[in-house]
Amino acid sequence: MMPAYPLRSGDDILLPSCAACGRWRWPGGEICRDCGGVTIGPARWTGPATVLAEVRVHRGVPAANLEHGPYEVVAIDLGGLRFLTRWGERPDPVRRGQRCTLRWGRVGDTDWPLAYPQDA
Repeated sequence: MMPAYPLRSGDDILLPSCAACGRWRWPGGEICRDCGGVTIGPARWTGPATVLAEVRVHRGVPAANLEHGPYEVVAIDLGGLRFLTRWGERPDPVRRGQRCTLRWGRVGDTDWPLAYPQDA
């Protein structure tokens, strides 16, 4: 059975990667779509990431998630792996192509990788 991602190991963020070709896989799956390898497992993500887009969420999610809302959701590229998250520290302005990184933070009662500007 495939583990739920992302995984946490200390401060490290573990994401599914193919050991045969090194490509990130999302969702993980059992077979690599690029090389056909069957060695997909957790690997330490080291960054950096690039901002693709941002959207402000006003509603449409459980009310408990909006207690500090509205909030921004940011789409980032992790070197071939596209990932949606929230800002841990939102830059102003947000620009497409901007460099950022991921660090663990709290969203409600859950730890989650949050985006931070590269220089933060």
